[in-house]
Amino acid sequence: MKSRLDGEPIVPMVWRQTGDQSSRPASEKDIREGVHLLYTNGLTKREYFAGLAMQGLIVLYKDYDPGDYAYLAICSTKAADALITELNKETI
Repeated sequence: MKSRLDGEPIVPMVWRQTGDQSSRPASEKDIREGVHLLYTNGLTKREYFAGLAMQGLIVLYKDYDPGDYAYLAICSTKAADALITELNKETI
């Protein structure tokens, strides 16, 4: 089950197509008028949170074994999912 934050982009970008193979960041006016717009997402918040968690975990390890990276990736993803679950809770 996807949460509200799971697949949301960190910084959504809107581009205006200016030619067959060219574009530029869309202005507020372009967005209001909906002129030739393209959307890109980049990293999701889940990917970003997992990357931050992995940075912190890597700092704790001095000697690396190739298997450690897979374990750190799993732990980082679980930490990101826990953060997303907590952020999705309604606040009073």
